[in-house]
Amino acid sequence: METASATTATQVNRIAASISAQLKQLANNPPELSAYLKSHSKLIDSALKPRGVAYEMRNGKGLQRIFSVKLDELNLRDNASQDSAFRNASLISAETNKVQILQPLSGPAPGRQTLSNDSAVSDQNIRPFNETPFQQFFVPIPMDGKSAGVLHVWFDPANAETVNLRQSLLISLSEGITAYLKARRSLDLSQEVTRLNTYSHLLEDLAGDLELDSVAWSLVNFSRETVECERVSIFSVKNYPANGVAHPEFEILACSGLKRPHPRSEHAEVLKAVVRDLAKMTLQADQNMPAALPKAEPKKEESTEAKQLTQLKREDGDGEEASSVEDQEEKKAPPMPTGKRPQFRLIFTYRDPSKTSERPEAINHYFDHIPMNWATTLPLFDREGSLCGILLFEGQDSAEKAQKTFVPMTDLAYSGGRAVGTALYWNGRKSLRLAQGLQRVKQRIHKTPRRKAAFKFGLPVLAVIGLLLMPVDFKVRGNAVLRPTVLESIPAAIPERLENIHVREGQHVMKGDLLAELNTRDQELRMQQALQEKETYYAEADTARSIRDDAGMRIASLKAEQAETNYRLLEREISLSKILAPFDGVVTGPLNINQRKGQVMRVGEPIIEMARVEDWEVKISVREQDMIHLSTTLGDDSMVPVRMKFNADPTTEHNLSVTDPTQLVYGLETGQGSYSFAVVLPMAADVEAADQFRIGYSGNAVFDMGSRPLGYVFFRDFVHFIKLRWF
Repeated sequence: METASATTATQVNRIAASISAQLKQLANNPPELSAYLKSHSKLIDSALKPRGVAYEMRNGKGLQRIFSVKLDELNLRDNASQDSAFRNASLISAETNKVQILQPLSGPAPGRQTLSNDSAVSDQNIRPFNETPFQQFFVPIPMDGKSAGVLHVWFDPANAETVNLRQSLLISLSEGITAYLKARRSLDLSQEVTRLNTYSHLLEDLAGDLELDSVAWSLVNFSRETVECERVSIFSVKNYPANGVAHPEFEILACSGLKRPHPRSEHAEVLKAVVRDLAKMTLQADQNMPAALPKAEPKKEESTEAKQLTQLKREDGDGEEASSVEDQEEKKAPPMPTGKRPQFRLIFTYRDPSKTSERPEAINHYFDHIPMNWATTLPLFDREGSLCGILLFEGQDSAEKAQKTFVPMTDLAYSGGRAVGTALYWNGRKSLRLAQGLQRVKQRIHKTPRRKAAFKFGLPVLAVIGLLLMPVDFKVRGNAVLRPTVLESIPAAIPERLENIHVREGQHVMKGDLLAELNTRDQELRMQQALQEKETYYAEADTARSIRDDAGMRIASLKAEQAETNYRLLEREISLSKILAPFDGVVTGPLNINQRKGQVMRVGEPIIEMARVEDWEVKISVREQDMIHLSTTLGDDSMVPVRMKFNADPTTEHNLSVTDPTQLVYGLETGQGSYSFAVVLPMAADVEAADQFRIGYSGNAVFDMGSRPLGYVFFRDFVHFIKLRWF
């Protein structure tokens, strides 16, 4: 038994020594962090055969998961409380520098059973637990007495002896990461973690995004933050996919720090020309050289035991690999037709007057018009390996710093290119893109604060907008006054004093009714005198006839006839002193008619004013702005219906219509001394209804102008006010 234990310990030590040697080789020529972690995960898989592994590195005060293999098996996306428990276990391991082991199917502590996902994510004091069927190991990565991160590995359950062996090997593997971190220096590591974090967020933003502008701006912003340069622009292949075109044309999509230049502007034409030539040089470079990657150092010979323990599969697609976010994105794409990614070389062009004669004219023209000192391009390839776009990097300072940051940028040519190619594909299918956009909006607001905000603010706003756009009957209102159509004044025929007035204003009278009387006493006296003179002259004529005085008889007869004529004239004047109604109607004036009694009337001066009761009209006063609507509507050879009710009889509605622009009147009201706008309409009524009408009846009239949006009806006066004051 002791011999078996000793043998096992010896094997573990040999495996640990072999792994340490291989990790030391990697640390001597440290690759990028993602490449190193990928190789490190393969070593763990070869030695321990875990179910999965994840690496969490220091990022500020917390830990950031930057690389993982088979993390989906833990189903942490649907179990936020479990994810929070694992993160807290990692923090405890990092703070205490001790290995944390969580046994499988160990539920949360009492009192934590009812935590929701939202509260679990925000609860940093939750006690670590493990509801998964796997055994969880959290191993700190030491660094100068502290922890630089945590190695999280999970296995199928095993006995205590196996657990101890796993713990020993994991500690040895985590110490191997320390050598790499020291070789990379902590400052470079922090930058690398930040870059990987930013790159993972970029891929999350690009996943499922079909909006071409959104994809373009995401790539431009990421590239500008990653590469030390002054400007980054993105171009798409014109008429994508340009199958069979050796040197396609490009169209500008976005430009960092600027609005997108107009496609036909001189600036855009200069950029498109230099991109076309740089892309030609980049894609025609040596295809056998890896894309801007440094040459690998010669490999050292490994021991036979190390080869058996670390059979790392370095060729793409050979065996089961560890997967970072980039690798997971690659696995979603269909395989390339050739089985390999398209290769390219980054070509930098500089402002060098000595090379003007050797360079294409477009590049010389670029440096003559654009204040940049260097430029380079990064091609973008779609899932089929076809060129779909290109990134243009420009700088004014030295390109040395930018060249260093371009090494980890090469993966963007494929991951970003797939996103651009997909967006270009859907950009030509607007109906399907619209459906996808609606689905994304639905998913984003479902059971989220956005949904609450949409219901709290969005729906009321949409309801108000819909209400304001709802068509309603547009009406113009006015005040109506009833007045007669025919008015007649009865003047004084003789210059006498007004003796009696037998009527009042508004009184209905019949034809021949006595309305007023003038004083006739003087005429009556003169009539008696003329009658006496007539009789006297007739007597003188008889006397002259009896004495046969022919001359005297004729003179007396003439005087008698003259006296009789005066009598007839005075009799007529007396008859004219009685003012009779010339027709059936109503007395309309003049004003204060009863107060005119005793006044001396001149010939032709009106005594009584009358109106016929058979003919009426309605005067409807409207506003100046409403008059414009009426005149515009009538200008289209249409009719405007009018509904009117009198205050004296509100139960009866009178239907009228405006048919002629001449019915619109405006002018100075002499009685009120103001300028008025009105509509005068004839009022047809039967005899019985006409008898009920009275001059001056008031009421309300409504003009039906058709349908208009409710917002127009409510705010038209406000809009007119704004136009009048500020436009």
